[in-house]
Amino acid sequence: MRRTLGGQYSFLIVTDRLDLDAQIAGTFAHCDVIADARAARIPDSAAVQDRLKLDLRVQFALVQKFKRFAPEGFTDKMDLIVLSDEVHRTQYGALAWNMRRALPKAKFLGFTGTPLIFGYHPGSAGAHAVRGKVTGGVQDAGVARRFS
Repeated sequence: MRRTLGGQYSFLIVTDRLDLDAQIAGTFAHCDVIADARAARIPDSAAVQDRLKLDLRVQFALVQKFKRFAPEGFTDKMDLIVLSDEVHRTQYGALAWNMRRALPKAKFLGFTGTPLIFGYHPGSAGAHAVRGKVTGGVQDAGVARRFS
């Protein structure tokens, strides 16, 4: 079932690896959310600012595309939602800071499949992964049990 979101929201899906970027864009295309996975991917850091000003519903970018500091911001869209995969690697450090400065009015949501040590870096997802089995994380209530 596909649900419709009211408003004119745009989504920027951010990750840190080319293969993951291609996989997620391909999944969106396979589900008919976007028409062309390749066209929805921002090709390089020089194109980020121009692409984010376009009225596109879904775009994909590597966090590395935000290597340029943009004190003026790339876009002031208030209806931009940034979904960051691999948040334990994409939402700390200079690249994450540059992205937040470039998108000052965007809403940010991060996720990861890697169990994390909570509270390591206040205000961020942290940089250290927990070693161990996912079943141990479920028993400790640090990882939610998956239901199909």
